[in-house]
Amino acid sequence: MAEKPVYAPVSSQVNRVVNGTSANALCAVTHTTKHMPLPYNPTQTDGRSVADSNELRVLKAVRLFGHLRRQEVALAAWPKSSSKSAYVMACRTVTRLLEGGLLLERANTLGGTSLVLAAKGVARLREVDLSAQEGYDLAFDGPQFFHRTLGTNYLLEKAKSGNEVFGEFSLLKGWAPVRKEEFRDRFQKIPDGLITYTKDSLGYTGGIRPADWIEVESAYKNYEELKKVLSILTKSSNLNNEGSVVLHKLVFVFDGRQRHDRRVLKAIKQFLKENSHLSPELVLPEIILAKCFIDPPFAWHGTVEATAEDLLNAPNQDFSDLDGLDDLSE
Repeated sequence: MAEKPVYAPVSSQVNRVVNGTSANALCAVTHTTKHMPLPYNPTQTDGRSVADSNELRVLKAVRLFGHLRRQEVALAAWPKSSSKSAYVMACRTVTRLLEGGLLLERANTLGGTSLVLAAKGVARLREVDLSAQEGYDLAFDGPQFFHRTLGTNYLLEKAKSGNEVFGEFSLLKGWAPVRKEEFRDRFQKIPDGLITYTKDSLGYTGGIRPADWIEVESAYKNYEELKKVLSILTKSSNLNNEGSVVLHKLVFVFDGRQRHDRRVLKAIKQFLKENSHLSPELVLPEIILAKCFIDPPFAWHGTVEATAEDLLNAPNQDFSDLDGLDDLSE
């Protein structure tokens, strides 16, 4: 094997002569040809720039949802990585951000901790022209925390396909393509989440973006509350004043351990009875029930979706007991 060349300092070769040529001249020749070191490329990604990029993507994710646990940071910031690799990267990056004072950690009602933006984290996001808010006053206890966490995990699952998602926090802050005032004026309510698709992914043209309206079912709702949600399907499909974002599907997200699907299906049947001018063949395919698989206190294992039409017409399902208001009117 050829011995690797050793590059001695030029000063040590000043008085050497090789075949009548001074070492300085020989050094000049060799250093401009074969042994010229590769120049430093400032655009090449190095360790610090990778760390900066990772930190920024974590800060952006926490900004969008208000608060996230580490497992949700992993899903949000590294959606294409394996769950193990993503979680390791999330923990490393979160540790640096906590040590740097850009994130804060708070105990939550699930027995773990959640991460929120600190003032330094907000300042870092503003450097890249993103408005943000500190998480000092956010709540991490009570049923609302579980409700928000369920919605967040579903949205992050959908974001893995390249869809743009907005949680309730970002909707209220005005960071979505539909303003909260537009939701209230048109529908008298704000969704728990919004999923927007690319303009051409579902066949829409003319700059129109289809969007799914997300309703999280984690607590009891009487029929009037569910009816208010279902009434969305009877109004204009335009979600914003410009008509650039239109309703695609109405999605009910629920914990598979509970029976919210039967209550929702019962409400749908009653709603169609009361609105006989609506065609079930047109309405039922527009409603999605997303059954989520969760281990206590909250370990996410994905979701399975089906239309209301498929569920009500499934041959192995008996929904004959869903007629009438019964417990829905309580």
